[in-house]
Amino acid sequence: MESLHNNDIELKNLEMKNASEIFRLTDKNRAYLKKTLPWLDGTTKVEDTEKFITDSLQKQSEGKQAIFEIWYQNVLVGLVDFHEISESRKSALIGYWLDEEYQGKGVMTEATKLLVKYGFDTLGLNRIEINCSTENPKSGVVAKRLGFTKEGVSRQAALLYGKFEDLEVWSLLRSEFTY
Repeated sequence: MESLHNNDIELKNLEMKNASEIFRLTDKNRAYLKKTLPWLDGTTKVEDTEKFITDSLQKQSEGKQAIFEIWYQNVLVGLVDFHEISESRKSALIGYWLDEEYQGKGVMTEATKLLVKYGFDTLGLNRIEINCSTENPKSGVVAKRLGFTKEGVSRQAALLYGKFEDLEVWSLLRSEFTY
């Protein structure tokens, strides 16, 4: 894959050489990210991030994932990915997280827009989903800004630190893609 870019945003391939920086960013945002992401307790040292990168790159080589580092004005600020890529259904789910310091600047909207374009134009997807906790309205705002349709709510579809949470299901079809 190549890097994808638009204005101040660049999506670069996930690379092992950035493991320390990704871990530092994760650790810096631990309290903030823990509100919506269940994997943080398992990421306590750089080696955990290295394992995550190794596993992600393996899934990517199998066509099950496409993961990118988000760079804003040449600073690493988060990650965005397609996971659960289905070749047979031509569909994928989007996941993302962003340094709290960069919230409210349109970074995630632009990064996700680049990913969606890559999914339809390069991966040949027909359907892209964003599933986000009803407790995380900012994530739903990204989907809405990008023209995704809210299909409904999957009740108690996620388990976060011992509590079941409802997930909003947003989708965008290739036939609706306009950017």
